[in-house]
Amino acid sequence: MHQSDWGTGNTVVGLCDSQNRENYATQALQAAGGSSSGAGAVFVSTQPDGSCNASYPVTGTGPIAGYTNPFEKATGIAWERTDQGVDAAMNPGSPILALAPSKVMMIVDFYAGQPAIVMQVTAGPLAGKWWYMSEQIQPTVSQGQTVNAGQTIATYAPAGTGIETGWWQPNGGYALGHPGYADGLATHSGADFRYLLQQLGANPGSGAGMSSGTTFGNTYYPTGDPGP
Repeated sequence: MHQSDWGTGNTVVGLCDSQNRENYATQALQAAGGSSSGAGAVFVSTQPDGSCNASYPVTGTGPIAGYTNPFEKATGIAWERTDQGVDAAMNPGSPILALAPSKVMMIVDFYAGQPAIVMQVTAGPLAGKWWYMSEQIQPTVSQGQTVNAGQTIATYAPAGTGIETGWWQPNGGYALGHPGYADGLATHSGADFRYLLQQLGANPGSGAGMSSGTTFGNTYYPTGDPGP
């Protein structure tokens, strides 16, 4: 570590650790009593020989400590319906982030030959829960890999059926809301995941009118039947 300077607004933090830059920057902000949604905080890592120089927004300081909006760096995002999860589209090449510290449990075929990255949250209030990012994505992680909140796990592919993201059945082979699901229905699991995205600052809207049933929940994770 060479230097640090933190506060609020357009914050610059100088550190040097190629694997944990964002985590250290977040800790520094919090230790100083500051906070940031990630929109105005910039983290700069420097070293005299330039071997780990980098500059990018600080993440993981939103309403759920240590978690972040997985679409924070996406551009041209268009929110779509609630179904087994939450659907969205965005500009090709947009980075897609881990919403929480997670372990990649598997990468499986999900829909129309497109993949799902299935992850288990490893820390924070939702530790142990499984979630997925699927369909029109190009994964940048591999099975067994651990990732930090805010780390890129995929990019939005040039073609496909859009993204679906939501809760996954722990140790299972399908989305949590899948049993009883039919096309056009909103599941409780999807509605609650939409609520989670809202709390993380993604502004996904309510999804009202795009599918049948309750499209926006009131808790992070379903406490009852996760299906439609």
